[in-house]
Amino acid sequence: MNKKIIKVFILIFILVTILIFPNQSFAANDGYTIYSFDININVNENNTFDITEIIVANFTTNEYGIIRRIPLTNTIEREDGIKNTIHAKITNLYVNEEYYKDISDGCLSIEIGDSDVYVTGLQKYVIKYTYDIGKDSVKNADEFFYNIIGDEWNTSISNITFSINMPKEFNSSDLEFFSGEDIANNKVSYSVSENTIIGKYNGTLQSGNNLAVEILLPDGYFVGAKDINLNYYLIIGLSILFVLIALILWLLFGKDKTVVDTVEFYPPEGCNSAEVAFFYNGYADNKAVVSLLIYLASKGYLKIEETNKEGSSTSEDFIITKLKDYDGNNEAEAVFFNTLFMFKNSVTSSDLYNRFYITIEKIKAYYNKKENKDRIFDKKSLIVKNLLIPMMIIIFILINGMPVYDVFDAEDAITAVVFQMIGGTVLVKEILAKKAKIRKMFFGVWGSLFAGIPLLFTVLPTIFSVPIYLITYVVGIICIAILFMFRKIILKRTKFGLEMLGKIKGFKRFLETAEKEEIEKLVEKNPEYFYDVLPYTYSLGVSEKWVEQFDKIGILPPSWFMLSTNLLVNTLSVFLDLTMDIINTSMTSSPSSKKDSFKRNNFNGGNI
Repeated sequence: MNKKIIKVFILIFILVTILIFPNQSFAANDGYTIYSFDININVNENNTFDITEIIVANFTTNEYGIIRRIPLTNTIEREDGIKNTIHAKITNLYVNEEYYKDISDGCLSIEIGDSDVYVTGLQKYVIKYTYDIGKDSVKNADEFFYNIIGDEWNTSISNITFSINMPKEFNSSDLEFFSGEDIANNKVSYSVSENTIIGKYNGTLQSGNNLAVEILLPDGYFVGAKDINLNYYLIIGLSILFVLIALILWLLFGKDKTVVDTVEFYPPEGCNSAEVAFFYNGYADNKAVVSLLIYLASKGYLKIEETNKEGSSTSEDFIITKLKDYDGNNEAEAVFFNTLFMFKNSVTSSDLYNRFYITIEKIKAYYNKKENKDRIFDKKSLIVKNLLIPMMIIIFILINGMPVYDVFDAEDAITAVVFQMIGGTVLVKEILAKKAKIRKMFFGVWGSLFAGIPLLFTVLPTIFSVPIYLITYVVGIICIAILFMFRKIILKRTKFGLEMLGKIKGFKRFLETAEKEEIEKLVEKNPEYFYDVLPYTYSLGVSEKWVEQFDKIGILPPSWFMLSTNLLVNTLSVFLDLTMDIINTSMTSSPSSKKDSFKRNNFNGGNI
């Protein structure tokens, strides 16, 4: 393997290792204590809280900093046994030191400190953020409930002070403090002045314990609170709406009439193997175009000779030799043939490698152009098919970007979505492409990492942190899959397209199920029948089943293919399994750079 590629894989491995096993030297539970914790909570009328925390940590060992974990989901069990789950949204985050955000166990984790600098002794950290819990969940009343100190801390906390500024008057007799499930009013000293509560916790709060405040308020105390789940209900509704639109569009413009398969022993008259594949699939791919080589060989224009290196037991190379000039009137065949023998009358894999792909691409573009597709597909269904793509993209962006935006910020959301789309596109392209194995492996790994890292370390942890995020994501993925299915079936064929499809399906069924006696009768009428239809079996992907008939019939190998003598296997099997695979790779391989390394040809053809 190329040394440069090895170095790249090593760098990728190091990157993944760093991401999967992040630095864990932030505030071990025996390496620090919190000397003081002061929190100011400014409660807004719309049930959002502007919070400022001033934390002084005392480090007794070398550490990088502290981890502040803020819950995104809280479950509250009330005295009447009713449980309420509150989903929070954190915005306007500010930290006075360098920090890194992450999602774990339903909490936003903020690693505060420089990972290159150890700290000891007293260190001051200031954290500001807005905490939005949406609409109040209590019926017939409003409520303020907040963990002044959560139970996520892994160390003891001393000198706890707090101030809570309420937006309106409230009844101070409805004010209570809790630690765990126990009322902690006797552990808290506090005073109420107008709408402000000022207090402190008497003593030291041990690791894993919390201090919460609750105020029962009259119904309507909070005004203008938003349902933070509303956006996700809208995304779910939009995803389902897109599916319903796709269904309606399919019923109106894409539902095909029943295809009538006719009994056919030959391909449609006047169609070469590439054209048959185009009419059958609705598009021409590399294999369809490469099948023209067998088609032209069966017409006597060229011969193919399999060769192999000395001492080898497998096919290594081939020679394609021109037998006569092309005298037909099919432009695709003419371009294929004339480009193949542009410079000499015999070509090998090295002559075609990273060169002939230009011709393959031009012929594919010719077959797949709009004028040809309009012959077999209804124009409206082609337009509708393209409309489904933005629908899928919109759903994908929303289900991936919105949760990340709510928990992190717009920059993280854009990065997560864009990286997944670029990496996913590269990955799918490389899986489908016929490329060199090393190149395919490299870009496959690159695409996987480019898409996978934000998915695994940002999107999925965020989605699993809040149930509504997960529900929205699952519904969105299902809807994208359904829309993708509709893209596959929404193309409605024209009368001509249905007629051609029926003939080709009947012909393909015959190739797959023909009995020995039927083929023998056809061969008796036309000794070249078996090889006349061979290029069609290759372009339609049924060549293996067709070749199984080879031994049963006992006909001679084709005159246009010669096998090296040291391979004692079925001649036609070797040709299709080995030689054609090598030819296909050679003809479709392209250089890593986009610079054309082969002379382009004029190709001004009409419709098929």
